[in-house]
Amino acid sequence: MSFVGKLDQFRLPDLLQIISGNRKTGRLALTRRDSQAVIVFRSGKIIYAASNSARETLGSLLLCRQLVDEEGLAGALEIQHTAAEEKRLGTILVEQGLLTEETLRQVITRQIEGVISEIMQWEGGFFKFDVLRLPDHGEVEV
Repeated sequence: MSFVGKLDQFRLPDLLQIISGNRKTGRLALTRRDSQAVIVFRSGKIIYAASNSARETLGSLLLCRQLVDEEGLAGALEIQHTAAEEKRLGTILVEQGLLTEETLRQVITRQIEGVISEIMQWEGGFFKFDVLRLPDHGEVEV
């Protein structure tokens, strides 16, 4: 099932409210002439957000806040790069004991807020929400 439209007909806060209020799981793709963004939901909660504009990576945010050191981050990135199956950086850092789940949740929340704040500034564009099947756990929910 897809839900498509223009951002001048359904503003982003309204879309977020609809998806969250109905506890939907899926991917909200947003586009405009010069930008693209995606927000992923599980049971109405945001678990991921990204855009193609310049943004700080999770690793950069952790380093700037001195929550991990360069050696620990480099080790976690190497594990991520060489792992047989895909694993998120934050998950690796928590498993390595370099970060607590609560700290990871706080940093990811700030990262997601930055992306959504940026999208809120968009004057127009298009959206498409596709329902997805996702595991009930595995990513930080915001």
